[in-house]
Amino acid sequence: MGGRETEWAPVGIPSLEPAALEAVREAGHGCVIAGPGAGKTELLAQKAAYLFSSGLCPAPYRVLSISFKTDSAENLARRVEERCGRATSLRFDSMTFDAFTKNILDRFSTTLPQIWQPSNAYHVDFPTRGDFRTFTAKLAQFRPHWRDVLMGMTWDDFSQNLLGTFSLPSSPAAAATAQECAVLNWVKSGVDRSPSALSFPVINRLTHLLLRNAPSVARALMATYPFVFVDEFQDTTHSQYDLLASTFLSGGSKITVVGDEKQKIMGWAGARSDSFGAFCSEVSISPRELRFNYRSVPDLVRVQHSVAQQLDPAIEMGESKAELIEDEQSARLWTFDRIDDEGERIARWIKEDHLRTGLPYDNYVLERV
Repeated sequence: MGGRETEWAPVGIPSLEPAALEAVREAGHGCVIAGPGAGKTELLAQKAAYLFSSGLCPAPYRVLSISFKTDSAENLARRVEERCGRATSLRFDSMTFDAFTKNILDRFSTTLPQIWQPSNAYHVDFPTRGDFRTFTAKLAQFRPHWRDVLMGMTWDDFSQNLLGTFSLPSSPAAAATAQECAVLNWVKSGVDRSPSALSFPVINRLTHLLLRNAPSVARALMATYPFVFVDEFQDTTHSQYDLLASTFLSGGSKITVVGDEKQKIMGWAGARSDSFGAFCSEVSISPRELRFNYRSVPDLVRVQHSVAQQLDPAIEMGESKAELIEDEQSARLWTFDRIDDEGERIARWIKEDHLRTGLPYDNYVLERV
């Protein structure tokens, strides 16, 4: 490791916890397990600063960061600008997975085989279960030998598993199974509409085919982005993982994934159940786990740990680094025999706290779990 790498220190903050500092300085693939308040955004911003300032990612090379929510992508882009400066941060591309795949399709759709080329002015579609039921019923009329299988398909299984893991063929091919028949006709029906109507899972599969069909585009992507970050990795779907692995892992880009299985919120939308394990196995690394919590005071860390233990009994408790206000009670546990007693006690506490602190009533939140 050269001098600039070893001399580097975190930018704009006093320090990072040891595991975070190791993850930042890791020049190969990386996997970081980071719970609530662990500073995932700061870690990725510091890693971008490290790659740019150390010369590991010199101009004109860029860093690609993929998030699953628009606000997360925007927050990270702002943090990188704060840590790296405006000029350098222009080489940091932060976007959602859907925006990334759509951008590639919009720019290079003409490299797709003719049968899969959407119209230039296609619109993004958000199909419903009813749309899928109408589609399978109509398809079953023309494929009576597969009728029972087609009519037995559910939208969730089709959209999350069948479509998400299917590789479109470059040239027309007769379907060998009812599942292949459904996927091929579903994608083709969207492409052939005027204008084309494409859901994001379909855009993902078309982009996947595009990169296989146009190796020069894939090579350009890999040459542009020697380093790729993936935030909220626990919510990666089958199709997103497939595109990430087939595009960047196969081309030599170094990928850093960050997230926490216990914070998964997209299981209903097809998020994989084994994203971290599959990634670590594929690139032969072990995950690093962050223990510092910069958001929650000790009382809240203990409450969070008690909940986390229900999901993973072996999990270690985090270490609070949040500023503790003297005499401030951060967490309380109440038990009640009657729901009326619960309501009365909570209402009385909110009134007392409002009178004591002056906090507006609309700052109090009740959440049923």
